Amino acid sequence: MAKAIKAAESALRTVAIGLLSSLNARFYARFGRPFVEQILVDPVAAYREALGVAPAGLVEATFKIVLRAFGLNPLEVERAMEAVRAGNSRRGGMLPSLSIFMASATS
Repeated sequence: MAKAIKAAESALRTVAIGLLSSLNARFYARFGRPFVEQILVDPVAAYREALGVAPAGLVEATFKIVLRAFGLNPLEVERAMEAVRAGNSRRGGMLPSLSIFMASATS
């Protein structure tokens, strides 16, 4: 888990360091954890909160970078994004691969 989080944060620092800083500031204030970790805890809440920081297209691109760093393939990323946009929780509609990853990461 820690390796995937570090990989995701590293990728985001490379392409969007300012956005990552803004997201982390907001997420530490609201949830007590950084943006990438909140995706593991509650991806729908992370998505909705991130929309308060950046436009939807940028939030989705950022999510996709994180999900790829977590090891999801492009098809899984698209399905996960559809579930998040629809408001499905990790148990109620996220892809099994992401749900399994999140369960092991948060236990």
